[in-house]
Amino acid sequence: MRNAVLLAFVCRIYILSSDPAGFSGVRPGVRTRIRLTARRSWEEDADELLGLTEKTKENPFDILRLSRDSEQALVRPAFRKLAAVLHPDVPGTGDAASFRKLLWAYRELSSPDWRRWARQRAPDVSEVRLPGIDLEDLFQLLKRLEHSALIIGVNMAPVDEEEAKMWQAVAFRGAVDKGDLEEVNEMLENGSNPNYKMPDGSNWTVLMLASNGGHEELVQKFTKGGKGVSDKDPQGFQAIMLAAIKGHANVCRSLLEKKADANACNEDGETPLMMAAAMGHQELVRLLLDAGADANCQDKNSMSALKKASRWGHVGCLKTLLAELPNLDLREMKHCLLFGKLYGHPEVVAEIQKVLEPPEEDIEEEPSAA
Repeated sequence: MRNAVLLAFVCRIYILSSDPAGFSGVRPGVRTRIRLTARRSWEEDADELLGLTEKTKENPFDILRLSRDSEQALVRPAFRKLAAVLHPDVPGTGDAASFRKLLWAYRELSSPDWRRWARQRAPDVSEVRLPGIDLEDLFQLLKRLEHSALIIGVNMAPVDEEEAKMWQAVAFRGAVDKGDLEEVNEMLENGSNPNYKMPDGSNWTVLMLASNGGHEELVQKFTKGGKGVSDKDPQGFQAIMLAAIKGHANVCRSLLEKKADANACNEDGETPLMMAAAMGHQELVRLLLDAGADANCQDKNSMSALKKASRWGHVGCLKTLLAELPNLDLREMKHCLLFGKLYGHPEVVAEIQKVLEPPEEDIEEEPSAA
């Protein structure tokens, strides 16, 4: 189907851009097919590319859960509310078919002739026909289950309530990101849930947000009892890594006191020490080494903290790391020297050459015996 759609685009461009002489050179049968294909409207092509070609007997007002007398200004908010639940990327509730139908309804009610759907009569329940099912039997069954938990949706929170929780979580996370301790405390007293799972794909916990922002008081608040320090996002990042990248030494110290792992790795094998060295945070490099960080670790690209410091020209970090490595690898030292030369870090080159070519000690000649 998508090939046919693309063919329509190509044919239409051919019709619009080709000169009459060039078009007349095409064989009659092919020319006819091109003309027929090019008659498709741009809207039809877009429908197929978006997967919106399925005809539906539902009214878009019903799909968006709006009454027929709703104003057009209510269409977008209704769409956004349902999209937050039905988008295919939302775990648990996402559904591609329902979301395509939702897109169709939104487009129909955003068009200039949207009022035509308001004039469509709502279906009468007496007109409903379910093949093989007697409606009277169905109504009796529903009546027997009237007070039963089996009724669909009885344990589900209304969409409005879920939306309220989501926006409350958005406001709470915003306060954490800003480091507003007073607002955070107030929102917690008012029932904000710090562990709310965001439906928009935001995977950082509030502890990660606070660590990334360098908000030490909030970090201490969210790590009471040592909880959350080992939580990871889908890429394997922990709170201590985010603090290490930004150079928040006090935050890293607080997390280490709560038993955060100084040698934790993300999916690429990077440790907090590597991240601090790559960003040039010498104080943090020293702190992590004192906490037991392994300076010999390498990521999936065979890059160690030493190599990263050399690559980015952070001589202070390089000196600190060299002091912790009594048994230096000659091959690694040559790599560091190469990084210094390739990326224009003369101080790195000088420091590595001291290791590879130590200066000869002056030897005093003993006076000869008379």
